[in-house]
Amino acid sequence: MPVPELMTWIPVQRRWTKMYCGRRYYVSARQLGTLETKEASLAAANQWWRDKQSELDYAYRASARKPAPMEDLAAANMGVSPDLFGNVRLMLEQALLAEEGQRKAGKPAPPSNETADEDIPIPSLTPADTDPELIRRREVMALLEKLLFGDAASLPPVVAEQLPPARVQQIESAARVIRGESSAAPGRTVQEQADAWLKKNNGRVTPVHWNNLRHCLNHFVAFLGESADVAIVSGEQLDGFHFFCLSKIGEKAAGNKAGWSERYAKEVFAIARSWVRWLWGKGLIELPRNLDSREWGFGLTAAKIVTWSAEEVQHVIGEAPGKLKLALLLMLNCGMTQKDVSDLKDDEMRWHEGRIERQRSKTRRRKGTPTVCYKLWPETFALLKQYRSGQENVLLTKSGKTYLRQAHEGGKLVSRDIIAGSFRQLCKRLGFKKQMKQLRKTSATMLESHPVYGRFTSFFLGHAPASLKDRHYARPDQALFDEAVNWLGQQFGFVG
Repeated sequence: MPVPELMTWIPVQRRWTKMYCGRRYYVSARQLGTLETKEASLAAANQWWRDKQSELDYAYRASARKPAPMEDLAAANMGVSPDLFGNVRLMLEQALLAEEGQRKAGKPAPPSNETADEDIPIPSLTPADTDPELIRRREVMALLEKLLFGDAASLPPVVAEQLPPARVQQIESAARVIRGESSAAPGRTVQEQADAWLKKNNGRVTPVHWNNLRHCLNHFVAFLGESADVAIVSGEQLDGFHFFCLSKIGEKAAGNKAGWSERYAKEVFAIARSWVRWLWGKGLIELPRNLDSREWGFGLTAAKIVTWSAEEVQHVIGEAPGKLKLALLLMLNCGMTQKDVSDLKDDEMRWHEGRIERQRSKTRRRKGTPTVCYKLWPETFALLKQYRSGQENVLLTKSGKTYLRQAHEGGKLVSRDIIAGSFRQLCKRLGFKKQMKQLRKTSATMLESHPVYGRFTSFFLGHAPASLKDRHYARPDQALFDEAVNWLGQQFGFVG
């Protein structure tokens, strides 16, 4: 029978992790005294967690009070500090443990006139009731208990004046959580600020990109807590979220479908950092000092470039029906994607010359995106003239709609890609497994292989020039580029 895993293994860090009562715990294989592998440290990690959980559960029982909702998150917000005001809940637990020790030793607990909501007596912290320090602590404890368990909305001035404003905000926020209330003032919750950031980006990016931002940011929002105050965002929280992303990579490596790829984990974490920087720009939080840390890596490996062979190109495009065939040819001839094909405008065509002159749809709003003039292969141009709509968009469906439609409806992305749907049907009929987006890579790879024409690869793809010379001084020669595109058509058998 397989041994159960009480904790989650993080391969990159060679350590185990566990989330319990709103806090995350870690232990490395080295700390456990075993080999730094999952199999060798599993039994020791299970035993370590059983011991740790027993220790934590005893602390809960010793408090003689059922924890309120989200109380542990409140304790985490308040932080652990030797300062008297640093962690109210920890002080209460220590006081109750001291009282229990005195009871077991046969010593009566010192009298107290202050009681909490559940009439739990406040124990003495020193043997002498007349000690001025004890009296001061008792008064402070009574005030804090009223905040935590009573009806006080804020710290009394006598206490607040002795603390930094940030600490006052943390304690009051934690108290609201313990009472089961929202820990944030209106407009300051993590979810509200996440929605505000997404609303700001709506319209600035494509619907697909915006939908990806929403999905990725939701992971960080769930990690922080939707109703928490954005003040909770800190360097420590970012560090914890980084380990969370690494653990999801570990799940993927272990065969868990809920895990993430390295690339997706990197994207999720990058979007979380962008949102944190935006919060700082609005003055809602202090900028975490580790925000731009170089230690946050994900071990990315270069993705393998998959292309079609010339035989596959001829076979699949030869079997494709009219408009799908045209779309596939445009992807090879001009390095287009489905969106480029759908967005192709009539005024971007030079009908009398058989050319397309345009910027790439994805990056046309970015500075430096080049306008590229492509010489069309004879078959590509013939199909374009055959299926020309005569309207603003060159290619339209029978119902007069574009081939790619993306929009937000009811807070969700609604996407309709007729080209992709037609291609899937073709692949099913032919038993073909490769992806349509690889056609753009196929042309670029073929062009890159030529000793002279390879210099045009980035220009062919519509990428912004990288060098100062290409950006400001030297424009690619159009006649030589026409030769490169013509040569490309010859390699695939579309130009004689």
